[in-house]
Amino acid sequence: MYEKSVIGSPLKLNKIADLTSLSPTETFPQKEYACTGLDISLQIPLQHARKILQKFIKREQGSGLDESMLALLCSAADTKKTLMIGAHKEVANDHKMLTTFLLTLKEISLPSLEESQQVKSKHYQMTAEYELLDPSLGLGSISLDAKWSDVRGRLKITKPLSTEFFLKWNTTTGNEHSPVYALNKEMQRVSLLMDALSSEALPEENFFNASSQSNALEMLQDLLAGKKMVPTDQFPCVSVNRLKLSPAANRDFTDELWDVLTCCSDAQEMMTCMRETFDEMREKQARVFVSGDNHSMLANLIRMAVSGLAVFPPLNVELTLRLATEIGVEKLRKFFYHVLVVANKLCSPDQWDKLLNQGLPTMKQKSELANLSAQFAALRKFHRCLESVSIIDAFTDNQDLPKIATFILNSMKRGEYDSSECGQDSVTYTMPVSPAQALPELEKHQWASLRRESNASGVVTIETFLHHMPDGFMGKIPCESGSALCFTAQHNTLQL
Repeated sequence: MYEKSVIGSPLKLNKIADLTSLSPTETFPQKEYACTGLDISLQIPLQHARKILQKFIKREQGSGLDESMLALLCSAADTKKTLMIGAHKEVANDHKMLTTFLLTLKEISLPSLEESQQVKSKHYQMTAEYELLDPSLGLGSISLDAKWSDVRGRLKITKPLSTEFFLKWNTTTGNEHSPVYALNKEMQRVSLLMDALSSEALPEENFFNASSQSNALEMLQDLLAGKKMVPTDQFPCVSVNRLKLSPAANRDFTDELWDVLTCCSDAQEMMTCMRETFDEMREKQARVFVSGDNHSMLANLIRMAVSGLAVFPPLNVELTLRLATEIGVEKLRKFFYHVLVVANKLCSPDQWDKLLNQGLPTMKQKSELANLSAQFAALRKFHRCLESVSIIDAFTDNQDLPKIATFILNSMKRGEYDSSECGQDSVTYTMPVSPAQALPELEKHQWASLRRESNASGVVTIETFLHHMPDGFMGKIPCESGSALCFTAQHNTLQL
């Protein structure tokens, strides 16, 4: 999750120093102000800011308040380019503590980052962040973080085996650039039917956005005549490196019928197609195949029709929607099981069963609609997992995809999951990775931010290095080629 403020309350130095907490795609609201004819700036000269801060500190030393803070934005016109100074009073371990802080800016050459530091510190802690996914694609974010220590304070990984690496991601579902975008469209179709069943309201006309050139009845007649159907939505294996995203080859009759029903313009046409299917089954004119693990109501009717035992219920719109929803859920279930369990070994059959059955209603609560809704809710989780893994596979190399999938599914099992169908996941996942998995990514990407933290003589210093000023932060400050911006935050704490 991105934080909208660089100043915490109570103040924390790392909030000021960590300018990377600003999203590169963050937008800031623009407000209209009436023109007064005066040139007014919220940033003040450093000498004025110091006088204000001195008065604040003097007042707080004799104040009875336990906590207070003052942060002053400066104009950066001084030689050190001071951006902010301030002070914060708090109570820690029954003692009143006063912390003064400042934030400065300078431009440095990139080669100097690897040089040793002259300031003597007992400990230098470094962090580097590498962006593996361009946020402008709209697929979310993937980054690789490296954490290491260096007694000389060099911002260079010299001992990769003792460096900690973390893969972080927060992916977006439903983007047209996603490797599983066609799957998202199928999920949306089933969701529309599920919503119609739950609300007991007729779907809007052309709720599937079917093409005007599609003729569902003709497609159904061809299907019943035994002609081979071409899937309306392929799941193209594009943009991925190792994943196999093609569905299983053994499509049964309900899979084919689903493709027909998704071409219907409204619920009435869908009911007409279902009625014609019932008629064919009664007369046993069509020879169709359904999988043994297909337990939808329509599949059971087809099996019974072969034995002459089927009793077809009278059709209405509600039953039509339910039958269509069932075969849509069944098609998705088979697809996810094949891709996640069989083709890519992203999860075990035991993991699959536990997550699929986790939300199923109890016997007292059990109803056909509740059971269907619970199954679809579980499939949504598998969808979010597969979407994340496919995007990671498309934009990284050598990552342990089964381990990543297990990590996501376990977090979903614990409830760390946003059930919203579209948009970004509410959770940013962070998983440790080995140097063997991380180092190839470091060779392909330039760091997005560097951070060095040190403590010398009681003064904590945090330096953040960026290639450019974060969007929306204190205006535009250009950075020369071959240089980086260095934001230095320092604080010193005294007991009052």
